[in-house]
Amino acid sequence: MACPVAQEFVVVTARDVSRELPRAKRRAWPAALREAAGGVRVRVIGGRLMALWLDRDSTDLRWEMLGIPYSRLTLPALVQSAKDSSRRVLSRLQEQGRYVPAMYSVRSADRELYDRWQIAYDPNRVADRRATLVPVVSGAGMGKTSLVAHFVANFGGTLPVVFLEARHLTFTDEQTLVRAVITELQGVLAPEHRVQEEAALVRQLGEELRLTVVLDAIDEATALPRTVAQAIEFWLESRLGRSSVLILTSRLDAWRLLGPERWPSVRAHEPRAEADDWRDLRGSRTQVGRTDALPRRFTAAELESAWVRAKRGLPELYILPGHVRGALTHPFTLGAYLKLTASVPRPDLTTQAAIVTAWLEERLEREADTAARLGTPELARALEWTASRLEDRATRWLTLNDFMGAPRFSEQNPPGPAIECLLSSSVLEAHPGDPGLIGFAEEAVFDHVLASVDAKEVAQHAAAAVERLKALSFTRARHRVERLSALPEPALEEFARALNATDPTLAAVAVSAAPLSISPTTRAAIAGAVGTMLTSANRVDAAFAIELLGRMRCHEAEAVLLEWYHASANCLPALRAYGAMAFLRLDSVAGARAIYEYPWLAPGRETRFFVDLFGMFRRASSLPYQRFAD
Repeated sequence: MACPVAQEFVVVTARDVSRELPRAKRRAWPAALREAAGGVRVRVIGGRLMALWLDRDSTDLRWEMLGIPYSRLTLPALVQSAKDSSRRVLSRLQEQGRYVPAMYSVRSADRELYDRWQIAYDPNRVADRRATLVPVVSGAGMGKTSLVAHFVANFGGTLPVVFLEARHLTFTDEQTLVRAVITELQGVLAPEHRVQEEAALVRQLGEELRLTVVLDAIDEATALPRTVAQAIEFWLESRLGRSSVLILTSRLDAWRLLGPERWPSVRAHEPRAEADDWRDLRGSRTQVGRTDALPRRFTAAELESAWVRAKRGLPELYILPGHVRGALTHPFTLGAYLKLTASVPRPDLTTQAAIVTAWLEERLEREADTAARLGTPELARALEWTASRLEDRATRWLTLNDFMGAPRFSEQNPPGPAIECLLSSSVLEAHPGDPGLIGFAEEAVFDHVLASVDAKEVAQHAAAAVERLKALSFTRARHRVERLSALPEPALEEFARALNATDPTLAAVAVSAAPLSISPTTRAAIAGAVGTMLTSANRVDAAFAIELLGRMRCHEAEAVLLEWYHASANCLPALRAYGAMAFLRLDSVAGARAIYEYPWLAPGRETRFFVDLFGMFRRASSLPYQRFAD
């Protein structure tokens, strides 16, 4: 019975009665309610009207209670929710220094990522099933996080782009990714409501728009690879996954463990090479279809661009030896170098060995795991142990059983946490065809670690170390000899004399790495031995000798070059030009005539200045050369 003094009944429910009741009861229910009210006015406030009030008048309540700005998702709400979510992740990455917009240098990988994303995003693409997966897979330190962060920063403001970090996700079941994306867009919902919101998301996206989900560092997920792979596979088969593009980043080793061969039909392949070619600074063509790795090392032009973005002058770059500039094409190595030389000059960082030392120290410091009691010294010992074992067995790969005796080896979970940490950091890598085989990812790092082992051997028996180096190619041996420049002076002196008796070119490398640590008598003997190559009938040998003498940075090498230059008036002009650049590297005032006779500076000709030549003038310590540069 209705209350005799009642003028209105207000029925409030959070449910949307007009949609959730069975169709047969939708019309009967209001009539039965009015009949029970006895002629008193009845007003029903359902979930839809409450959502309208919350969206229009009380958005603070919804944001405070659920962390979402809107009740029922619309397209503008979808973009805004994704934008807010991605902004929080970008801010966190900037605070950690993993993405610095002011320092970011756009490179070909940005264009390639955009092209792959467009292939997956294009609503007009005709296929049995459109691609929905864009993997960004490369080695450690190649700039994967900054690449996708820059992508999100550019496109996340106008398109629905959700940015997630795998390390912050708990992969408890196969629905982890679907749950995480809906939570970012709509807040924490009950499972039955999550199904409804997934359907609403797909409906809002329609056929012309796709949600882009960026999942960074899948290798850092604290879950078994099988569990992560199941979550990815469930996402790709879900309604929301089919209406979205998933961009995920991973290190090579972790990507192989996920078993990506199960998803070939949904992976966005590279663009056609003939339509998307780039030219680097030297004019060589680079086709994007050559490899799946993304991003790759810097090209010469990209290295220059990154160098300038760091507010460094190009002469500072081109004064470095060519093989050192080659080492700086690795993004992490470049970042470590710029960081180490940001406040004070580091003249010691002019060899590949010094650069790799800095890189390895930064890499191991970042990968150290305090919780697992894995510090930098223990990781370094594990690296040295692995390098020695590979060298002793004359092989490129070690099996899991070969690691018995390695630091922190575990019989229950071989090869143990130390080697696993090095695998995760991509200093070591698993064989592409057999995950049970492990070796060094970079040959330069392998040689560098072996040089640390050599240093201990040289201190005990220099001749034996020289014999081991003699069997290597010059390129590999040079890096290890440079690394040995950190030896104490008596040991380095003995080592340089032993090298000179076996291979003067390697002895010259030892002098160039540490000229002041070797006595003038030994330097003179080495310079004289290399000088005998200057009159070789083989022009390549002569040019090689000039290059070595120019990098020895000592008066003994300058004297040998001066004697050759004054006696070589009839030699090839190209060799005399090499000699001029060698004098400039040596900062030789006595060789000024040779420098000013450099072909491009000759009177009556057009004077051309190349950035590397100008950089050498600028960095010279002699006042005449500095004034010439000015």
